Amino acid sequence: MPGGRGVIGALTRLARHGTLILPAGLMLGLAWQDLAHLMRPLLAPAIFCMLVTILTRVDMAAAMGRVRRPAPLILAVVWAIVVMPPLMTLGNAWAGIGGGLAFALVVYTASPPNFAAAGLGYLLGLDGALCLAVILATVIAHPVIAPLAVEFLSHAPVAIPASELALRLLLLVGGALVAAALIRRRLGRERQQALAPAFDGLNVVFMLVFAFALMDGIPDLVAARPRFALMLLGLVYALHIGINLVTALLFAGFGRRTALVLGYAIGGRNIAIVMAALGTAAPADAWLFFALLQFPIYSLPLVLKPIYRRLLGDEVAAGRTNRRAP
Repeated sequence: MPGGRGVIGALTRLARHGTLILPAGLMLGLAWQDLAHLMRPLLAPAIFCMLVTILTRVDMAAAMGRVRRPAPLILAVVWAIVVMPPLMTLGNAWAGIGGGLAFALVVYTASPPNFAAAGLGYLLGLDGALCLAVILATVIAHPVIAPLAVEFLSHAPVAIPASELALRLLLLVGGALVAAALIRRRLGRERQQALAPAFDGLNVVFMLVFAFALMDGIPDLVAARPRFALMLLGLVYALHIGINLVTALLFAGFGRRTALVLGYAIGGRNIAIVMAALGTAAPADAWLFFALLQFPIYSLPLVLKPIYRRLLGDEVAAGRTNRRAP
């Protein structure tokens, strides 16, 4: 089927430029508001398709099985989504933060790490399998943890009850898990692995739709409150870097590679799932937070990459060698 091979080849080539697609999409979405508004209804479907594609792309059983020590995985999950939401609630109370911003901050700490963190872990020779296992474990727990955090910790007006939010998240995450499992079964392991670069390219397409849709109305929100938006931009960078550093220090006893990859993963959270489930029920400040959050997620790896290489030195090469080994 020449046409099919052509599509797969195009998607594979597109994947090579994936790291540039979302930042470009964010900028184009900000500048081209008519298209962003047109794509806004596609935000939730794009997030669902991204989940399905990523979960199809990865071999979850293999990722969990390659975690040699379960202790860092268990402790990382507990720290990421059980301990941090109450700590953020205390921080909000101390700083006098309320309303939509308090909601967004609690949701941030109750959300799974960004999926891009696993790719960075493999790229740098870090413990990418551990990172992926943390992501998958927190995604599975997300439909339980996030509604509890919203109900008892955020203290913000949300238009839907926690039980409905839990149901929406369960349908979103559970549906993606089931769809990915069916696709993997239909393809078979060998073909799934062969198509992995094409799945990466397909995810780039969904990421571009996501980026455009997310930027709808954001220029107006920024123009209405420019100082608040600038403060929020500084806050999302501070959150990403601060949680990264604190987590790396907490897990330093498990080795530098493990500590660094967990720090990066837990510092950058993926609140897209809960925002897609909430839709218009989410406060306006939370949407602005969500949009601005994308900038550190996709710009900081360029800064952190040489730092990690310098910190790890020979361990990076060792990690790559171990990754190639059967």
